[in-house]
Amino acid sequence: MKSIGIDIGGTSIKVGLFQQGELLQSERIEGISSLKQLDGFLRNDLVKNFATSNNFLGFGFGVPGVISNSIVMSCPNLPWLEDINIKEFVTSIYPKSLCKIDNDANVAALGEALYGSGKNYTSFAFLTIGTGIGGGLIVDSKVFRGPGGMAGEIGHLNANHSKICNCGSQGCIEAIASASSMEQEAKSLGMTTNSLPNLITQAMSGDNKSKIIFEKSGEAMGHALSQINLLTDIRTFIFGGGGSPSLKLWLPSIIKVMEKRCFGRNPRQDFIFQEASLGNQSGMFGATSLLNNN
Repeated sequence: MKSIGIDIGGTSIKVGLFQQGELLQSERIEGISSLKQLDGFLRNDLVKNFATSNNFLGFGFGVPGVISNSIVMSCPNLPWLEDINIKEFVTSIYPKSLCKIDNDANVAALGEALYGSGKNYTSFAFLTIGTGIGGGLIVDSKVFRGPGGMAGEIGHLNANHSKICNCGSQGCIEAIASASSMEQEAKSLGMTTNSLPNLITQAMSGDNKSKIIFEKSGEAMGHALSQINLLTDIRTFIFGGGGSPSLKLWLPSIIKVMEKRCFGRNPRQDFIFQEASLGNQSGMFGATSLLNNN
């Protein structure tokens, strides 16, 4: 059977065309910032030709927000999606197609669990680093969503700093360690080159301002991961999204904090930290897998 996996991010949409779980083609679409533009995307030739071909099963969606019964209940980084029933929206265009939707980090975690870095672990925390920070928990080889579907909102754990998050709270890990927040910090420091890939390159080359950004955000990440571990005893952490290469710069600060906070564990020996092997494709793989997984 054929299916389409769609990962809606803060600044772009990634779409994958699949057949029997194998990725045939993928595209990254920029500049979609309204429901009208999303409608146009779903009707473009790439999607339409595949969705109306033989043996097409349906659409899986990952959305950066709180999902309940296919409705986007809260989506701070994409408010135009709030209160939209994605299933009804899609099936109004493709009535014969199935449609399933989940939080974007949950589907990315599922993608890594089935096809990527998580295949060898029954339980892990997945963090997707992008415009915001999403989180998904795999427990005993299944996505743990909680009774209301809100488990794994790792981006809004308090991380021992004073910055205000887009959600309105103070101290969220998203407000200091997301790609957008680190880029904003670089801008505030007067740095002319402030895209995250460039900041990573500069920090690796020894640039002091860049190094400080990663040290501070890495310490905050250590506080967030410590809370996950202390609550769940999960010891494997997988980082995905466009900002996942930050891990190599964060790791010394993460371990330093977790050594102090996670008593009874040795972070250098007991914990596993690694980048997602599917990279930015985790969400597409997980989204299409929703059609065959509960």
